[in-house]
Amino acid sequence: MDIRNLDGEIIFTHDGPLAGAHLPRTELWRPDLRDLSFADADLSSVCFFDVMAARADFHGANMEGAYVDGNLEGASFRGADLYWAILDGANLEGADLSDATLQGASLYGACFRRADLRRANLSTDNLGGQTRFDSNCLESANLAGANLRGTLLIDTDLRNANLRGANLGPDELGHPASLRNVDFTGAILTDANLQGVVYDDRTIFATGFQPDKHGMTRARVKR
Repeated sequence: MDIRNLDGEIIFTHDGPLAGAHLPRTELWRPDLRDLSFADADLSSVCFFDVMAARADFHGANMEGAYVDGNLEGASFRGADLYWAILDGANLEGADLSDATLQGASLYGACFRRADLRRANLSTDNLGGQTRFDSNCLESANLAGANLRGTLLIDTDLRNANLRGANLGPDELGHPASLRNVDFTGAILTDANLQGVVYDDRTIFATGFQPDKHGMTRARVKR
C-alpha cells in the first residue's frame, strides 16, 4: 500500500493493508491519508506533520504518544488510544472520538466543533498528567458521559455542547477540573458531575444556571 504526499509523490510503502499494520514511530511529512483505514493499527509515537486525513479511519488504533497536526476533519478515532498524544492545532471538526482515551493529551488550539466525544476518557492519567484544552472550539461537541475528571478547560468555547452525564469532578489526586473563561451558552449540563469544578468571572453559563448549587467553586482573584 503506497502513501503519497499532497504533491502526489510516494513517500511510504507498506507491504499489506494499513488496517492492523505495525507502524510505530513512523514519520510522514504532508501525507495524504484521506479516506484511508488505519483501524486497529499500531501507530504509537508516529509523527504525521501537516497531514491531510479527512475521513480517515483510526478506530481502535494505538496512537499513544503520537504527534499529529493538520486536517483530521470527519476522521474516526472511535476507541483509539491517544494517551499523551499531541494534537495541538489539529482540525478535528466532526471527528468521532467516542470511547477514545485522551488522558494526558495536549490539545492546544485544536478544533473539536461538532466532534463526538461521548464516553471519551480525558481524565488525569496515573502519572498526574492533566488533559489540557486551551483556546479550543468545542461548539456543539457531544461530551455526553465523558470522563473529564481533573481536565483543564481554558479559554474554551462549549456553546451548545452536550455534557449530559459527564464527570468533571476531582481526579484521584484531588485536582479539580478547571473551567476558566469557558462559554457554556446553550450547553446541556443535565446530570453532569460538577462538584468542586473551578470557574472564574469570565465563565459564561446558560441563563438561570447557578454554579454554587452544583458544587462549583469560583476562583479567587489574585491581587
